[in-house]
Amino acid sequence: MGVLKMLNELSILCGVEAGAVLYSSFEQGPVVWPSVEGMQQTIATFKNMPDFAQTRGMMNHDTFLDDRFLKLGTQLLNLKTVNRVTEMALPQSQHQLQLREGPAPQQILKIHTSI
Repeated sequence: MGVLKMLNELSILCGVEAGAVLYSSFEQGPVVWPSVEGMQQTIATFKNMPDFAQTRGMMNHDTFLDDRFLKLGTQLLNLKTVNRVTEMALPQSQHQLQLREGPAPQQILKIHTSI
């Protein structure tokens, strides 16, 4: 899927104005999407916004990585908690299963070899 098609879909799905200026070695000049006039209108709209609205949600590479590491760290802690709870519950259920079914074959072998 081409970049311009993805940008068009993103613009439609998110309901935002978007534009792109792409330079290619295959084209004489830049490729402007949706059009030069549309791009100028998008830039003018952006410049007329207050500063706080222009920068809201903007990230540089470092802040993006910091945010991503924080989210991944939180996910890791949640998974560790789920694993711990599962592991704590697992031996109890295995023990209850053994009580109902009797000793496992490996345990019977150990009993016979120790006699």
